[in-house]
Order: sequence, then C-alpha cells, then structure tokens
Amino acid sequence: EIKEAGRDAGLNMHGQAVFLSNNPEFVDADTLASNCPHDDEIIEFGCYLPSSHKIYILQINDDQLKPTELTSVAHETLHAVWNDMSYDDRTAIGGELTMLYDSKTSDALTNDAKPYQKEDATVFVNELHSLAGSEVDLSEMPNSLREHFSKYFSDQDKTVQANIDFNQNIDSEIANIKSQRDQLDTESKNLDDFQAAHLDSIKAYMQQNIYYGDIATYNKNVDAYNHNREIYNDMVATYNTNVSSYNSARQSFIDAYSALFPGKVIPVPDAN
Repeated sequence: EIKEAGRDAGLNMHGQAVFLSNNPEFVDADTLASNCPHDDEIIEFGCYLPSSHKIYILQINDDQLKPTELTSVAHETLHAVWNDMSYDDRTAIGGELTMLYDSKTSDALTNDAKPYQKEDATVFVNELHSLAGSEVDLSEMPNSLREHFSKYFSDQDKTVQANIDFNQNIDSEIANIKSQRDQLDTESKNLDDFQAAHLDSIKAYMQQNIYYGDIATYNKNVDAYNHNREIYNDMVATYNTNVSSYNSARQSFIDAYSALFPGKVIPVPDAN
C-alpha cells in the first residue's frame, strides 16, 4: 500500500526512494496527533520528523476524501527532500519559492500557506517548498522550480489533481447533504399538506355525515379516506427511507470531516 501510494502520488524513482527511506506509515488521527505536535490552527494530514527520519500519513477511509493521502505523501516527501538539501540550495530555492508566493500566481499556495505565515521564516519557506511541489502546477512555476521538482516527480500533475479532487469532493459532499436535507424538508411539508387536504378534511366530512345520519355518503368518504390513507402511507415509507439515507450519508461525512479537521465547525445541518 505504501509503495503504491508513492507511485500514485506521481513520484519518480528518486522521489519514491526518498519517501520509502523515511519509514512512511499510514496512521489514524489519534496516532498522528500524538506523534506530530503542531499549532492548533494548522490542519495536519501527515508529518515528517527529521530527528527520526519518519513520515506519518493520515489514513483516510472515506473514498471521496482519499485523494488527500496522495497529496500528503508528496508533501511530506518534499519535507524530507528539504531536510537533506544544502544551505546554498535551500537559499536559492527558498528565494524562488518566496517570489512565487508573493506573486499570488497560485490560489492554492496563497490560501494553504497562510496559517504558516506566523512561523519562523525558515519554517515558512520549508512549508512553501512542500506546498508548492504538491499543490502548484508546474506551468505556474519559473524554470528553476520546475527543474527542481522534476527531480522527484515523474507526473507531478497526479498530486496536484489529487489536491483539487479532495477540495472539490468536500464541497460536493457538503452540497449533496444540504440538497438531501432540503428535499426532506419539502417531502415533510408535502406529507403535512396531503394529510390536511386528503385525510383530515375527509375525516371532518365523515363526522358531519354521522351527525346528519347520511350513511351512504359516509361510506363513500370511508372508501376515499382509506384510499388516500394508502397513498399517504406510501409517501411516509418513501420519506423514512430517504431520512435513513440522509442520516447515513451525513454521519459518514461528519466522521470523515471531524477526523480530517479536528476542532473545526462541521459544515452540514445540525452537526455537533
């Protein structure tokens, strides 16, 4: 699985060698949190520990959100690359990365680097190196950076696209859950309206029929009531099935989102 992740992240043989030589491991959120100390404002999907030459990657179980594993593989591998670079190379590449960031050419880099701005300058440029290599298309980089990252990637588009897919899939799941909720609200209103128009109203007529002793009309209304009751029961069964489907999809997303973004407000209805 680990070897496959290195290939799927678009790393070439050199990049895969760096990744594998740092003892990568897929772990759950609690293990990641205990082994990777970080600022609470920064969301971590992995970490690289230079002291032990160890890479941790958060294991993602939700298929729609799984692409972030590949971005994390590339991101943490590039931290290991940075750790092994000479001072002169870090200075040269760091200058290029800072200019790329300041140019605001890439929205992904601009947005994802913001939490690291308050860090020490050396930490910030280290993060720029991993963010740029794993999230910024090579076409948006100067030649010097393209040449640098091409040393470690055979297909850098894979990790860039994985990051795009990850963010789009989150937005898509949120929109789908909210759409399901809106549909349930509509169905609930339709049930209330149907009950009022086709059940409660007939009940009222039936009571009048009994009051005036109109048995023939009463019997007709009973037939109409029973017919409408069957329709209503079918509507309720469909509604309950849709509620169950909604609750399952919503809870699955909440579990995945809370593991990925601990402490953040979960952007779906009634989520705690």
